[in-house]
Amino acid sequence: MTLLTSTLHNVEFQNCPESNKPDNLNASYHICQNAYTEIQSVTSYRRTWLTIAGGLFGFLVGFVLLLYIMHRHNVAQTKKTTKAINTAPPSVEDRNATAILLNNAA
Repeated sequence: MTLLTSTLHNVEFQNCPESNKPDNLNASYHICQNAYTEIQSVTSYRRTWLTIAGGLFGFLVGFVLLLYIMHRHNVAQTKKTTKAINTAPPSVEDRNATAILLNNAA
């Protein structure tokens, strides 16, 4: 009897109702234990799903950030290449080719 009563006074079962009748003590202990176990399993399920959802959300944010950084890098490379092509002086062969085309037209 003292073992069962001391079990009821544990930290986990401190909110369980106490009964003065020995017949009801065992029944109320099992009811309380089942309720406590059910609450713990629901809490465990929530924690698991929140962990999975948080990890997935973090992965997606990181992936989108990586794609954005790669896009900005590609835009910068394209601008740099375009600027280098536009500022380069035409080579001698290009000027001669233009002159030949203009001479043939005449």
